[in-house]
Amino acid sequence: MTEDLIIKISEKIETERFVCVICLGFIEAIKKEQHSIYELICPFISPYSAQLLKQKGVNEELVTIIHLLCELDNVERVMPDKLGISIDEAKNRLLGFVSSLYKPKLPRERWIQNN
Repeated sequence: MTEDLIIKISEKIETERFVCVICLGFIEAIKKEQHSIYELICPFISPYSAQLLKQKGVNEELVTIIHLLCELDNVERVMPDKLGISIDEAKNRLLGFVSSLYKPKLPRERWIQNN
């Protein structure tokens, strides 16, 4: 029997940081061809999740990057020769965005909680 994993992030900037870290991990796994785009990104990154993040007040640039990641599956099917460029563009935009976030005050709120 498994228990639910609860991830609770109360600050907008921490939500943005969390999403960036997850997305960068996805990108690296895809680049190393360890997993398909569909199996990695689709459960977490979708137009629905982009809309939800937008409703939560997440920065519009990050929402746009999420939409780019949603399109990777289409790029892979329609223009596979452009996939590497699309992945690199998303990665560079994510790195630029995450580097623009201010450094957190320590100690930080724990993202994974036992409730």
